[in-house]
Amino acid sequence: MCAFASILQALVHGLNRHYYSMPLGYKKNALEEQMLMNLHKKSWTEGLKTVRYEDHTTSNEKTIKVSLCKSLIITFAVSLFSADHRAYD
Repeated sequence: MCAFASILQALVHGLNRHYYSMPLGYKKNALEEQMLMNLHKKSWTEGLKTVRYEDHTTSNEKTIKVSLCKSLIITFAVSLFSADHRAYD
């Protein structure tokens, strides 16, 4: 209902479709840009926080499975390439 009220208010003021196509030309200064860049930055204390052992173990297992899978895929691709390359020699 709120969106309808804003559209109705725009129509009352004679803005019609031009209400939503107004160009916004706002520029931020350097200080505002720096503030926005640091908005979601992690604090230096994030590295000091510990994770539960069970969570850390499962994370490590997932990482090892993914890296092992990637390394197996790479070695398989290399062996295919070398076998294919030898077939043309």
